[in-house]
Amino acid sequence: MVQSEISQYRLQSMALFFISILCLTSLAGADTLKREQTSDNTSLIQGGGLKTEADMADDSGDASPKISEKVSDQNSDSVPVTDVEVTDTKEGSRNNQVQAGPLGEQDSKSMPYSINTVTSGSISNSQAQSSSDALKYIPTVQNTTGGSRVTDYYVIRGFTSSVWTNNTAVDGMKSYDNIEPIEDKEKIEVLSGANGLIYGITSPGGMINYITKRPTDTPLTDITVGDYGGAQAYVHGDFGGPLDENKKLDYRLNVLYVDNGEVGIEHQTNQRDLISGALDWHLNSNTQLSFDAVHFYRDLEYSQALFMVGSATSIPDAPDSSKNWGAPYSFTKDEINKFGMKLDSKLNEVFTLRSAFRYGIIEREFATYREKWVNDDYDYKLQVNYQGNYQTVTRQGNLFLDAQFATGIIQHKASLGWSGDDVEYRYPLNGTKTYTSTATYLSNLTDPDYVTNPDVIVSSGSPYRTTEKTNTQSKILVDQMTFNDFWSVLIGGNYAQIDDQNCDLSTGIQGDVYNKGKFTPSAAILYRPVSNITIYTSYVEALQKGLIAASTAANAGEIFEPYVSTQYEVGLKTRFGGIDLNVAVFSISQANAYTDPGTNISSPDGREVNKGAELTLNGKVTKNLTLGGGLTVLDAEVKKASTVSIEGKIPQGVAEQMARIYADYTLPWIPDLAITSGLSYTGKEWVDSQNTLSIPAVFTGDMGIRYQMKMKSGHNLIWRLTVNNIANTDYWTTRSGILYLGNPRTTALSAEMKL
Repeated sequence: MVQSEISQYRLQSMALFFISILCLTSLAGADTLKREQTSDNTSLIQGGGLKTEADMADDSGDASPKISEKVSDQNSDSVPVTDVEVTDTKEGSRNNQVQAGPLGEQDSKSMPYSINTVTSGSISNSQAQSSSDALKYIPTVQNTTGGSRVTDYYVIRGFTSSVWTNNTAVDGMKSYDNIEPIEDKEKIEVLSGANGLIYGITSPGGMINYITKRPTDTPLTDITVGDYGGAQAYVHGDFGGPLDENKKLDYRLNVLYVDNGEVGIEHQTNQRDLISGALDWHLNSNTQLSFDAVHFYRDLEYSQALFMVGSATSIPDAPDSSKNWGAPYSFTKDEINKFGMKLDSKLNEVFTLRSAFRYGIIEREFATYREKWVNDDYDYKLQVNYQGNYQTVTRQGNLFLDAQFATGIIQHKASLGWSGDDVEYRYPLNGTKTYTSTATYLSNLTDPDYVTNPDVIVSSGSPYRTTEKTNTQSKILVDQMTFNDFWSVLIGGNYAQIDDQNCDLSTGIQGDVYNKGKFTPSAAILYRPVSNITIYTSYVEALQKGLIAASTAANAGEIFEPYVSTQYEVGLKTRFGGIDLNVAVFSISQANAYTDPGTNISSPDGREVNKGAELTLNGKVTKNLTLGGGLTVLDAEVKKASTVSIEGKIPQGVAEQMARIYADYTLPWIPDLAITSGLSYTGKEWVDSQNTLSIPAVFTGDMGIRYQMKMKSGHNLIWRLTVNNIANTDYWTTRSGILYLGNPRTTALSAEMKL
């Protein structure tokens, strides 16, 4: 970003943040020294092999450093979620809670939703460097932007789920980050399907909720060095522990630096740095005050080209994805600075009060290189989209009162609350331009080449003009009623409201304004015939922000009025042996977006109705083998469209079949050595709304090994080697009619020291 143009108040805020981090680091160093003096007192030898952290776990199977638990147990009703974290090289520890957004920690059996979780252990073992890497083996999630690395876009249950459709969150509060760092995340929870009761205004596809690492009340020092693939050398430190003898103040600090070496695509670099800190202050046994702050910066240079079908009537085979089809002047730079605080207080045996606030400034600037094909020889015109540094300023808050009580034989777990987001989009004057060449260039799909830099000048940074203000609010009331060991009901509603104001960037003249509110009800019935089986049926409505015209449309960025989506779902959750199994059948309907090929104008037309079924499984098949994955099958269709050519067609960019499987196997004869492997299948996708152009199904696989060794100092050293896309398959992905190249084969290597 252009640091000389950052305002004085931001410099002061960042200075205070870095001073706090330095203080925390100094205090952490003292704790680490104290811990090293006592760490050798525990025997780690078992049966001639090395004993892992999981072997030393308590009966719950949780071997991780204990998260601070000074707040009284208002969230004690927890059961296994469909997730297993493979810890080090042997045993797995099961994740026992799910965060239901503003409703806080919940018993997953009492939640009539399909939820899948990726833990920090899984992220480490797969050596994921992005959310798309981490979510690769969630069978309900489809990555639509391949290896572009520009922005995280996903499809869940056939519907777009991204920051632009309000389908990402951090710690239960909506996220407006274009790209989310994962090194400071404890886990990533994917709630599939409509969730208007919990999150208010969202797309019905699902919610991706990133849970940050929280302070620990035991010392933690974890340092990893490695290479993410290509020449991306990195170092990551994860530190935590108490800051005082009484353990009233605990901290967590994550620091990351990734060098600007090639990413596995020639010439492309993706330099990143992250500082993320958190404090928990235990005011008393019932009340906890938490603080967190994060600074993240990334500089993606020589980014991969995007391809637009244009006048072509067929899609070519994907070219070599390890080659760079972009240009040295294509880039994306992101900076995120956020600060938040949270209060949890158990008022008495019935009531618990929860409140949170977060303030953020998210900045981005970019120049994207696009080739728009003009014929079936794939000759093209160049299009470069330039955007000077712009800001998204966010102010978010919530306030909830939870109550647990009984009325006769009925047990109640109720929540009443409010959540709100105030978002301001600020763009530099003369900072947005699109260059389209008049000349036509010969196809370069066999030999990368690029057009000389058009040298379009755009302003970057201040002075800014606010082009859109969005205020969304949700007033929530929900009651989870348990009648006996067999039957329970969840019933509630969310009065969601959106106030959106737009103005012209160049003139400042006010444009579209709307203020809409809608009560969206939700209800579910849950039946447990036996203790390890839950059957549920549910109905959910959700208010959505209006459709946004595609970036390739003539009216790109135009926002239409809000509308309501609906979902019906029937599901089953069970556990047999060490395996968690979830099955869900659903039907979802939302407004359909259509871009007229003649006018290139994007607008709503008809309804997108997706019916489908999904199966997910996770757990330990044997003592040595852990499996995860599943499949999703969709019947996606556009209905009630006024445009005859799209009626009954499959929406563009939707794969109707997906399957994923991931295995982690510890060798019985070498108990400290594990082999990992994964297979991923994504079905055929249509590139256009008329279903005349498609990209084929793709099958990719990964392999890895992990070895843990005990150092003379008593510390554990874990080596990991991972080969992604081991067959080096070249493939396309698509979103909004744009083609993206997938990731090429890359090899990641790391060494993690647990001190």
